[in-house]
Amino acid sequence: SEIVYDLRLNLDNGQFVALSSPSRIWIDPQSKLLNHILFEKKGLRIAYEFYRQRLRAWKGGKLLYLHDDVWAVAVSPDGQRIAYSKGFLTQGILYVLEKGQVRKIGPGVYPCWAPDGRSLVYSYPQSKKDSKGIHHLTGSDLYRLNLSTQRTQRLTETSQAIEMEPAFSPSGSHIAFSDWRNGQIHTLTLRTDGENR
Repeated sequence: SEIVYDLRLNLDNGQFVALSSPSRIWIDPQSKLLNHILFEKKGLRIAYEFYRQRLRAWKGGKLLYLHDDVWAVAVSPDGQRIAYSKGFLTQGILYVLEKGQVRKIGPGVYPCWAPDGRSLVYSYPQSKKDSKGIHHLTGSDLYRLNLSTQRTQRLTETSQAIEMEPAFSPSGSHIAFSDWRNGQIHTLTLRTDGENR
């Protein structure tokens, strides 16, 4: 068997850091399918099964919730909130699950929690329909949502870029993201105040 360690780029100092433990894998005894443990603390376990796009959480052996057909799952640092997307990439809808209640945020994909857990950054894809009714990705900008105030801040405004997959630096001062334009993937950074790229 093979153990795969996650590497993270620390945007504050430019160094790659291996996480202290490898990605946790769990095999569901009923389905026999692999699950990634996204969060496990104080009896709370949150797992994601890629094959069925299934999100589940347990506390003390009791199933708290189960949601299917979700993707780009992000758990807040304290494990109390989970953001995820549903639908196709070009028309993805962002949701936040908190205390068993699901709240629809609106268009958005690839959510990422700030280190303090009070806000999240996500991609807002734009698409156009072709003559056959198929949506094609034409652009995407990054937005930040403050969960306390429900205020949304646009961080980027680029007509030619397809900005996806944001990730915060450990200090929360910078965001790294992928730019998918021209069929290539570029990694870029910006300050969380949106001042520079």
